[in-house]
Amino acid sequence: MLVGFACIICILTILAANPCSADCGFGDRGPEVYRVQVELLKQGFPVRVLDGKYGPETEKLVREFQRRCGLTETGYVDKVTYYSLLSREDLCTEVNRRVLRLLDIATLMLSVKYAWGGENSRGFDCSGFTEYCYGCVGVDLPRTADLQYEFGRPLRRNELEPGDMVFFSTYEPGASHCGIYMGSGKFIHAGSSTGVTIADLGNVYWRKRYYGACRVLG
Repeated sequence: MLVGFACIICILTILAANPCSADCGFGDRGPEVYRVQVELLKQGFPVRVLDGKYGPETEKLVREFQRRCGLTETGYVDKVTYYSLLSREDLCTEVNRRVLRLLDIATLMLSVKYAWGGENSRGFDCSGFTEYCYGCVGVDLPRTADLQYEFGRPLRRNELEPGDMVFFSTYEPGASHCGIYMGSGKFIHAGSSTGVTIADLGNVYWRKRYYGACRVLG
């Protein structure tokens, strides 16, 4: 209960510091576009590139979102489209609600700095980040990456779904780094050089160090 309350306070604080925005379309770029891309990814749309640039892929996915939600297909994110994207109506997504809450919490932590041993929004290490995020949706993970790897049901890479955990061998053999899979080959993690960020499993660094995955939700 205390963990959940702390999560709510942290989320409200971050939302207050990062108010919602809208009105963007083809050719635009910046944090507003990045957030639209992230929201589409969280709801199961196949976003290949998270770059904050409103190009053909983003426009196509926005049109698909608008079509599925019964909105006018313009490919432009006006306020109606933006708040529909955030409202999470059942029509708009096939992603499990608990998984969406997990991904919401995780992405609200984007850019939180890395801190060895950190386990709250003042700073995270990789397993502190996952422990915190899953704790907010009622999963009590062990504290370290290797024990978290043993906690869930093992998965093959082709079985990955949003909300699953992914693990890497980085500074020592075995599962020494971890993150949360978001879909479309993307995962969110607390990187030692980046803080909380979204990365691509296909990136040469992560591809070479991929160790395994497990499911702790569902």
